[in-house]
Amino acid sequence: MWCRVRPTLRRVPNLHPRLQWLALAVAATAGLAWGADTLLAARAEAHISDLIPADTTPRVSIAGFPFVTSALQEGVAHIQVSLIDTDTSLGPVNVTTTAHDVQGPTDSLLDGRLDGLVGYTVSRSATIDAAALGRLLGMPDMDISNPTDISPGAAPLPQAQLRGTPPGCTEPVTVLADLRVRDHIVSIEPATTPSCGAAAFRWSAPADTLPVVGTANSLWVRGGSLFLDSGINTPTPLSPELFTP
Repeated sequence: MWCRVRPTLRRVPNLHPRLQWLALAVAATAGLAWGADTLLAARAEAHISDLIPADTTPRVSIAGFPFVTSALQEGVAHIQVSLIDTDTSLGPVNVTTTAHDVQGPTDSLLDGRLDGLVGYTVSRSATIDAAALGRLLGMPDMDISNPTDISPGAAPLPQAQLRGTPPGCTEPVTVLADLRVRDHIVSIEPATTPSCGAAAFRWSAPADTLPVVGTANSLWVRGGSLFLDSGINTPTPLSPELFTP
């Protein structure tokens, strides 16, 4: 005959009041430390923003948490500066410049000064939206899309579908265009021939006349914008001008 044994539940004693206060004190100290670290990082970001000679307010981000610990170790993961609708040779565009694996004096990092800071590599991405491309090509109704995947998470593609009304045409036309960076020339080349205005979709410019840093690497489409990527692959001293297109 089976006997069912009822489990005995043990009551867990409450924490001793002193332990409760200790736990609260530790949590409060951690919260204060996190808050102080965040404030110091924000102050450094604001100081760097003030250094950048730009026509719009730079948005600065310093990656490295805890910030103070990273600064004491004389290095942060990156310093990123974003300029929104800043004037360039392409017209007003968004430009983000990132210095990666930044090393330098602790006081420069804590104070938000660029003196003595060096980025292991530097990258830049300039976003050319439909309005900016429309101004370049003389088509105010320009539309840009990925010809194979219009989702925001689509993989970068060096070919775009462009739609607009070229000068001299009475209605919008659609073309597939190859996006190229070759021999220091950035270009948009129609890959299909519409019934009207194919030449209006053709554009090119020397890379050194565009908002690039170092060497232009690629031009590609994602979502409704083109992205011009460039970079420097050698250690580079940081300066306000480096972050200005």
